[in-house]
Amino acid sequence: MAAMAPLTLVLLALLAVALATLVWALVRRSRGRPIGGVEGTERALLDQLFEFAPQAIVLADVDSRVIRINSEFTRLFGYRAKEARGRSLDELLAPDRLRGEAEAATARVARGGRVSFDTIRRRRDGTLVPVSVLGTPILYGRSQIAVFGMYRDISQLTRTLEALRASEEQFSKAFRHTPGPALISTLRDGRLIEVNDAFVEITGWARDEALGRTTLDLGLWAEPTARDRALARIEQAGAVRNFEYLFRTKSGELRTGLFSADVIELRGERCLLALTSDITERTRAERALRGSEERYQTVLEAIEDGYYELDTSGRITAFNGTFERLLGYPPIRLRGLAYPEFTDAVTARRIGGVLSEVYASGTPQRILDWEVIRADGLRRTVEASVSPVRDAESWIVGYRGIVRDVTDRIRTERALRESEERYALAARGANDGLWDWNLATNTIYYSPRWKAMLGYGGGEIGESPDDWLRRVHPEDAARVRAELDGHARSPSPHFESEHRILHKDGSYRWVLCRGVAERDGLGKASRMAGSLTDISDRKWAEERLMHDALHDVLTGLPNRALFMTLLERALGRLKRRGDHPFAVLFLDVDRFKVVNDSLGHMVGDQFLIEVARRLLRCVRPGDTVARLGGDEFTVLLEDIGEGADATRIAERIQADFATAIQVGANEVYTSASIGIAHGEAHYQRAEELLRDADTAMYRAKSHGRARHEIFDAAMHDRAVRELQLETDLRHALERQQFTLAYQPIVSGKTARLVGLEALLRWHHPEHGLIAPSEFIRVAEETGLINAIGRWVLGEACRQVTRWQALVPPADRPLPVSVNLSARQFGDPALVETIADALAVTGMSPGSLRLEITESVLMDHAEANVRLLTQLKRLGVEIEVDDFGTGYSSLGYLHRFRLDALKIDRSFVGRLEVDPENREIVKTIVTLARNLNMAVIAEGVETEGQRTYLRELGCDFMQGFLFAGPLEPPDIEALLREAAGAPAVSASR
Repeated sequence: MAAMAPLTLVLLALLAVALATLVWALVRRSRGRPIGGVEGTERALLDQLFEFAPQAIVLADVDSRVIRINSEFTRLFGYRAKEARGRSLDELLAPDRLRGEAEAATARVARGGRVSFDTIRRRRDGTLVPVSVLGTPILYGRSQIAVFGMYRDISQLTRTLEALRASEEQFSKAFRHTPGPALISTLRDGRLIEVNDAFVEITGWARDEALGRTTLDLGLWAEPTARDRALARIEQAGAVRNFEYLFRTKSGELRTGLFSADVIELRGERCLLALTSDITERTRAERALRGSEERYQTVLEAIEDGYYELDTSGRITAFNGTFERLLGYPPIRLRGLAYPEFTDAVTARRIGGVLSEVYASGTPQRILDWEVIRADGLRRTVEASVSPVRDAESWIVGYRGIVRDVTDRIRTERALRESEERYALAARGANDGLWDWNLATNTIYYSPRWKAMLGYGGGEIGESPDDWLRRVHPEDAARVRAELDGHARSPSPHFESEHRILHKDGSYRWVLCRGVAERDGLGKASRMAGSLTDISDRKWAEERLMHDALHDVLTGLPNRALFMTLLERALGRLKRRGDHPFAVLFLDVDRFKVVNDSLGHMVGDQFLIEVARRLLRCVRPGDTVARLGGDEFTVLLEDIGEGADATRIAERIQADFATAIQVGANEVYTSASIGIAHGEAHYQRAEELLRDADTAMYRAKSHGRARHEIFDAAMHDRAVRELQLETDLRHALERQQFTLAYQPIVSGKTARLVGLEALLRWHHPEHGLIAPSEFIRVAEETGLINAIGRWVLGEACRQVTRWQALVPPADRPLPVSVNLSARQFGDPALVETIADALAVTGMSPGSLRLEITESVLMDHAEANVRLLTQLKRLGVEIEVDDFGTGYSSLGYLHRFRLDALKIDRSFVGRLEVDPENREIVKTIVTLARNLNMAVIAEGVETEGQRTYLRELGCDFMQGFLFAGPLEPPDIEALLREAAGAPAVSASR
C-alpha cells in the first residue's frame, strides 16, 4: 500500500480537477442561458424544459408564493405540487437560522435583480440539504409577472470527495471513468501501466491488449516525431499542456487530440500521467469554416466601421482592416490582444462590466465612450456595440461588434454652444422631442413635442428630472440613470440610450434618447441637452419579424425551420441520454384540394386554420404541432411513455376529424392520413426521421386514407424499390420497353368480334413482364403517366388503323378501347393529344373508345363536363370502366354524355353463386338501357355467365371464355379468321 500512495494522490488530484470542471460547467450552464430571450419561444418547449430539467425548478409570484414546481423539486425537497402551491417559498424551505438570508435574496429578485449563491435548505421531513440557488425575475411584455428559482443539490460533490478519500479503489475508478482518454506510462520507453475506459472506447484497444505495450507499439503516435517533441517539452518544463497531435486508433482511423501530461513518481520510476482531449470533430469543423473565411473577410473589409470579435476572456479573435488601422497594430500582434492592453485601467474595468452584462443577460450593449490607445500611443475615442456570439446550442462563446471612431465628431460637438446643440438636435427630425437639463439647478426643459410623444399637454409635466425618470420602465430605470450619470461624470462623446417609457394611456413606448453634455474648463458637466425619438414601431417590427421567421403566417403554428430545430434537439437528447423517447407524426389532410378548388382559397385557408386548432386540442401540453406547407402538418410527441402513445394520439386526431368542420356557411367533412416514425438512436439527422414519417403517411394514403401507419424497415425497402422502379420507368419509353396487348370484345348475341381493348405491358430487361398494377400508381405520382398515355393512344390508333386497312370490316370500322387514368383526365392537353393521335394515324374518331373510372367523373364535375363535351365534339366514345365499384351516387350519369358502362369482373365472377350479384348486374343493364347506353361485361369466363348475360340483353362481353389479352400477330390472325368465321373461339 505504501508504494501505491503516490498513485493514489495523483488519482485524487485528477478526480478533483475533473469534478471541479464539471461543477463549473453546470454553474455556467445555469447562469449562462439568457432569460430574456424566452419571450419568442413556444409554450410547449418551455413546459418541456421546465418539467424535465435535471435541476429543481420553482415558479413563484412576485410575493414569493409558489405557483408551480417540477418533478425534480418534489424529489429533492419532498413536497408535492399541491402541498407547495400558494405557500411562501422562504417559509417552505429556509431553515430558521438562514431565514434572513433567504428573505433578502427573495426581495432582491422581486425588485428585478438576480441572485446566485450556495446555501442550506430544509426538506419536508426536516432534514437539511446543501444546494446551489439561482433566482431571476420573469418578464411578460414590460412587466415582471413571476420569479424563476432553480436549486441544484450539491451534497453529492461532498459525498463523492469523501468517498474518494476513503477508498483507493474509488480513486482507481475515478481514473477509469475520467472523460477523455487517460493513461499512465513509463517516461523511459512509453510502456503503458494503466489506461481508462475512455482510452479503450476511443482507441479501440482493449485494456489487456494495451497494458505492457508501448505507445509506439500500438501506433498511437501517428507521427513519432510528435512524441519526441512532446517528451522534449516535458523534460524541459516537467509537464506539457494542450499539445496537438495525430493519434491512430486500432482500426487505423486518424484522429486529432490535445495531449497534456505531468511527470509522476510511481514505484520509484518516473512515469507520465497523460490526458487526451479528442478534438477530431472540432478540427474538422474548423477546416470547413476555414473555407468560408475568405468570403467572410471580404464582407468585413467592405464595412466602413471597424469590426471585431472577442473570446470570453476578452482577447481579439477576428477583425477587419478598419479595426486594424484604428489600433495601428500589425495583424500578428493584434490577434490575441486583450482589450485591457489597448485602453486604460479604469476604462478596462468598465468594458469588462459591459461584457459581463452581455454574458449574463444575453442582450446586446453599447459602449459610448471607449477611449482606445493605439500602438503609437495616441488615444482615440470610439463608440462600440457588443453582442453575444452563440454556438449551436445557444451557449455564449464570445462577443462581436462594430467600432466607430468618433474622435473628430466629439471635438466638433464640444465646440458647439448650447443653442447650436439644441437646434442641431431639433434638425435631426421634426418628430423628435427635445430636452435641456440644467445640472446646476437640476431642472429640465421638455419641448411640447417631448410631452406630446407621451400623451401629455403643455402644463401636465413640470421641470423636474423625475418627470422623466419616474416614467422609465422599472427594468430600464437603473440602467438609464447609470448611463446619464456616467455621461455627466466622464468625458464621453455623447449619451445614447434605448429604453421604455410610460405613456399617459398606461402603455410603454420604446424611445431612443440622445444627448450631449456641455463641460467647463475642468471637464465638469454643467448641462446636458438632447432628443427623444419614438422607436416603438421599429422594436415591435423586429419582434414580429423574429416571430414570423419561425412561424407559419396562416395558422400561427411553428414552421418547418422551427420544427426541424426542435426535432434536432429531441434527437440530440435521445442520443445523449438514451431515455428521451419521442415520435413524429406526419399528417396530410385528405381531399383538401377538392375543398380548395370547390369553395375557393379563402375558405381553404379558414379550413386549414380550423385543422390547426383541432390538432392542438388533440395533442398533449409539451407536444409541438407545425405546418410544413399546404395541407401537410407534423406533430412532435416528446417523452412518450410507450410506442402505443403515438398511436393513441393519431387515433384521437382521426376521431376528431370525423366530425364536420364548420367554415363560414359551409360544413366540410375531411379525414387525415397519418404516418408515425419513432425516434431512435440510429437516426443521424432530423431530416431522416421526417422522411420516414412522410413515407409512412404515403403508405396510409395508399391504403385508403383516413388511417395511420407506423414506419418500419420494410417501408423503407419498398420506398427504395419504388424509387428504382421510378428510375427504370423513366427510361422505359425511350428504350422502347412498352408494348400493347389486345383483348377481344365480342357481341353478346353472336359472339362475333366487335372491338378490342388495348392493354399496356412493360417488358423490363431484368424483371421480365411487369403488369400495369405494379407501375401505374408510380407513373401517376411522378407525372410520367401523361407521356405513357400519349404513347398508348398513338400506338393503339396506329395499330388498329393498320388492321382496319388490312381486314376491312363488313359493317363498321373495328373500334379500340383505351384506358385513361385520373391523372391523364386532368391533363389540360388531353383533348389536343387525342386529336393529334387521330390526325397522325388517320383513324376515324368513332373507332376510339376512352375508358374512365367513376371517381374521375365525381372529382371536379364542372371541369369534367367541359372536357367530356370537347371529347364528344371530336367524335370519340366514352365508357365508364369498372362500373359499380366506385361512388354510390348515380346522379352524374345524367350530367355526362356517356356511351357505355362496363360491368366490373367482380360482379360477373359471382353471377352463378350469388343471387345479390345477379340483381346488381340486372340493375346495371336496365339502367344503361333506360339511359340509352351500351353495356359491356368484363371477366366472362364460363358458359353459365355468358348465358345469363345474354338473357339479360348484355350488348358486349369480354373475358377468357372468348380470348385473353393477345399479342398483335395473334390479333391479326384472329381478324383474318373472323372475316370468314361466325364467332371468336373460346379456345383462343
